[in-house]
Amino acid sequence: MRRMFQMFVTCAALMCAQPAVPQETKRGIVPLTVAPKALIAPSRRVALVIGQNAYHAGLKPLANPSRDARAVADMLTRHGVEVIRCGDAPGCFDLTYDRFNAAIATFEQRAVGASLAIVFFAGHGLDGGQGNILTPTDARVDCASASIAGGVSVERVLAATRGARSALIVLDSCRDDPIGILCPGLREKAHSFARIEPGARQSLLVVTSTQFGAQALDGAPGAHSPFATAFLKALDANPSIYFEQVLNVVARDTHTAAELLSFRQIPGKVVGGAAPEDCLAGKSCVGDERMAALAIENERLAADAAGVRNLLADEERTRGKPYSAEERAKRVAELEATLKSIASS
Repeated sequence: MRRMFQMFVTCAALMCAQPAVPQETKRGIVPLTVAPKALIAPSRRVALVIGQNAYHAGLKPLANPSRDARAVADMLTRHGVEVIRCGDAPGCFDLTYDRFNAAIATFEQRAVGASLAIVFFAGHGLDGGQGNILTPTDARVDCASASIAGGVSVERVLAATRGARSALIVLDSCRDDPIGILCPGLREKAHSFARIEPGARQSLLVVTSTQFGAQALDGAPGAHSPFATAFLKALDANPSIYFEQVLNVVARDTHTAAELLSFRQIPGKVVGGAAPEDCLAGKSCVGDERMAALAIENERLAADAAGVRNLLADEERTRGKPYSAEERAKRVAELEATLKSIASS
């Protein structure tokens, strides 16, 4: 009797271990609570890529952002990322205020349920008094309030990614100081991006082409910006390495390229929680210790750059007027030489 009871228990256990079988009802098939692994949809990644060249309402037109954005959109598409289209090809280019906001709304809808939402913006971006602003081509500068009329806040872009599990925001902006150029009385104040705060957001990585409060090079006409050049090259060469670690290489290479042009540019980074565990390939992502270690050197370079900017600002206040572009380049070179001699002593 005991043996028969054990056989009954074993048989019942085996029956319970079998996959559930859908049962017919009057309305059809009852769906399984958990889909078999083979039927689970693969992770979906979506991107909004914007390049702004044709400014026409006061801001200075730029040479390279659309070219940079097209290359990024093509690269992401090749690796299976769904890139929002504002025309026939992946990407959105030379957007006015209305079209900019329409693109964000489309992206926001597509980002819901995605494993990763990516934003790449190339164009004028600045701290316009009302926060960090990305500029449509018809944005206007109000010199009286040092603000941008018809701009789109970085916070709006960040909000559009909330429906996704993780987010990567890349801002290749601050290519010059449009407020300082258009409003001579405001030239002494930096209008580049202020620091972007992640708040309580998790799995967020924000990368800027230069440090907060600094400017970035646009590059020679017909070429990519130094940041975009490094970004495209590093990601193409390392598609299976985590984004955060590859972007350490981007920061180093951008700094090296800018130095050759007697310019100091070091990309910045903000992480909300832990950085997204994703890579360009979208699968089988791994880490690289050498790339991770570059973060320490990049932080040192950023600290040196901040020290140089602060010293220049103090000197300009003392002399009562800002340095010209030539004077600034000469003084930066002198300060960098001093820093190198201190580091080697």
